[in-house]
Amino acid sequence: DWMGIISSVGCIIHCLLMPVLLSSAASFTAHEEYRWLDFLFLAIAAIAVWFSARKTNSLLVRIILILAWAVFAGSIIWEES
Repeated sequence: DWMGIISSVGCIIHCLLMPVLLSSAASFTAHEEYRWLDFLFLAIAAIAVWFSARKTNSLLVRIILILAWAVFAGSIIWEES
């Protein structure tokens, strides 16, 4: 029961804070000195994709995860050029 409670609380905190953090990061990265935040989010996403792709048995899920990360990475890299 405690594991379910902890997971639910973590989920609600994540769901409430992530939109705020992502929108504030977007406003920060409009300034040149905060561009590193884009790459920090890219690295965090890569770690999440790596662990998720390793644990799933579905090849389709792996492909979708990797493609989504690649599109995210491409948009950040091309924005920089």
